[in-house]
Amino acid sequence: MRILSLVSVPLNAITGWLKNKGRRAERCPVSMTAVTRQPDVPYTEFVREVRRVLPGARLRRRLFWRYTLVWSG
Repeated sequence: MRILSLVSVPLNAITGWLKNKGRRAERCPVSMTAVTRQPDVPYTEFVREVRRVLPGARLRRRLFWRYTLVWSG
């Protein structure tokens, strides 16, 4: 789903600009200070593993590189 990624790039910049009223924040808010890292499992492999472990789970890609997993077992 490269379309969602292509749409997310400019929307992410616009959202950040609007939230900060066009100026850079002096410090990152606490909500943005969590340690992050690049994913080490491709999405396709993640989907395959989810389907194996959680039969019937539904995965959906969202804007801003987020995902939703719904499972009722």
